[in-house]
Order: sequence, then C-alpha cells, then structure tokens
Amino acid sequence: MKRFVYRTPKRVNGYLVLLTGLNVLFIFLFWWNSYSDFLNMINNGYINKKSISFSIDALNYPLNNEIGKFMLIQNDVENPNVKYIWYNGNVRFPPLERILTRSDDEDDFAIIGKRANIEDLPSGYKILGYFNTPYSNKLSSAIWLVSTKNNIDLQNGNNFVFNSPNIDVRSAFEKFINNNVVKEIKPEYYGSYLLQSNKTSIKLTNISLCLIGLLNIAVSTLWIIKDKNLISILYFYGFSINQLFRIEILRKVFPIIFISTLLICLAWVVQFLIYPLWDQEWILKFIMALIGNSLFLLAFVLKTILYLVKKGGNKI
Repeated sequence: MKRFVYRTPKRVNGYLVLLTGLNVLFIFLFWWNSYSDFLNMINNGYINKKSISFSIDALNYPLNNEIGKFMLIQNDVENPNVKYIWYNGNVRFPPLERILTRSDDEDDFAIIGKRANIEDLPSGYKILGYFNTPYSNKLSSAIWLVSTKNNIDLQNGNNFVFNSPNIDVRSAFEKFINNNVVKEIKPEYYGSYLLQSNKTSIKLTNISLCLIGLLNIAVSTLWIIKDKNLISILYFYGFSINQLFRIEILRKVFPIIFISTLLICLAWVVQFLIYPLWDQEWILKFIMALIGNSLFLLAFVLKTILYLVKKGGNKI
C-alpha cells in the first residue's frame, strides 16, 4: 500500500494573518503604555510612578554606584528649581535642544529650561542645551547640574529622587543606599498621573490588552480545533503522535514565534535607535506574553492530538 505523505500548505493561512495582526496590536499597546508613562514622567519633572523620593542627613557609608543604570536627582527645598543630577550608565535624559557638543573628558555640564533663572546657574558649568519639553512646567523652569563623578555633597540639599530603568527599582535603591539611614518621602502629588484623562487612557489601554490576549487565545483555539479532522486522518494513515505534534508545531507555533521575533527585533530598533523610552519594560512584557501564548499553543495542540488519537481508534 502506498504510504500517505503530508505536505504543509504553502498558501497564507487566515488564522496566522489574524494572530499576526493581534500581536502587532499587542506590542503597540505595550509601547503606548510605556510612552504615556514617559510623557507623564517628563511632565512631572522626570519623576515617574516607580521613583523613590527620600531625604538623608548623613552619609555614613559610600553610596553603591555599581548597581547598573540609575539617575539621582538632588535638590534643596530653598531652591527647588536647581537640581544636581548624578547618573550611571546610558540612561535616557529628557528631550533636549543641544547648543554644545559634550566632549568625553567633560564631567560637569548644565541643562536648563527655557524659562529658568539663569542667575541661579553656578560658575563652572557649561550649558549643554535646553529642555525640549514645552508641556512640562517643572522642566521648563529647572536647572540641571549634571555630573558623572557621583561625589554627592549634602550641602547642596538633603532631598533626593532615585530613578532607575531596572525592573525592580526598590531592590536597586536598597543596594544603592548601602545601609545609610534614609527617610522616604511620600509624594504629595503625582502630577499628570492624577489627571483623569490620563488615568482613563491607561485603564482603556489595559482593558484593550486583556481583550487582545483573550482574542489571541480564542483564535489559537479555533485554529487548532479547525484541523482536528486533518489530525484524525493523518493518524488514521499511520502518522505517530510525535509526527503529528511536529507537524502542528511547524504549521502553527513556529510561524507565530518567527513573526513575533521579527516584531521584537523591530521593537529593539525603535527603543534604541528611533525613540528611546525610559526603560525597556514594554518589550519584556511583550516577550512574556509571547512565551505565554506559545506555551498555550503547545499545550492545547498536544491535548487535542492526544484526545483525537484516543478517540480515533486503530490505524490502518
């Protein structure tokens, strides 16, 4: 008897196109959430929801700068518009209009707002540029005195804000403080995070992400169920469970992973070359969603094959 040979169809599958579109929406909404947070961060004077505000009266131990990327904002309550900025690593600064090019051997420079009082600028600082943040009243009137040396002088102020693009900001902060006694300051306001329009936008985006996730699962389920007759026929003609599983992986799981990997590569290009945001959390969230969807596909494919094999009886 001539053995039946299965060949993968070469035409584009409608379910694959639909899942690809859902994944494009998925990664866009993750980006939009982070983009909205970044705009709010700018409007709040470069303070976001994960920022940790604190005061410190004495440095009994040297601060630990070997914690990866971070930005520390120091200011005195008597002159809150002048801020001393300490940073480590390639962190994202607010949008700037540069007027000078910083050389590698320059440690100290200033970035000022277009409405800042220039008389508050200490001597010895060159103005690198102006904040290009027209909707941020705080940055428009601020003077940032930036240094890479991280030699903090408490005479410049006891109040600080710790920012980090790390996923676990709290852990990074505790390592940075290095057993020094600090007093955390509860923010009195959250700026644009409190605006009803922004809160509504964030809720709608999160709801949309949940709906797209459910649609992704539903379409994946329908795609697998649609081929149950094909699976039964292939098993009936002598294909083993392992062969059926490999066929379904090549037809369904692998194309989704391949296309999603291309989307992840595009996301990295956007993040690092086109429009960097404060962190890469939106990309990590999409990767986690992709892993979850792929695991669901694998599990449901295997469950469907085992069910049909058990139900289908004996092979020819």
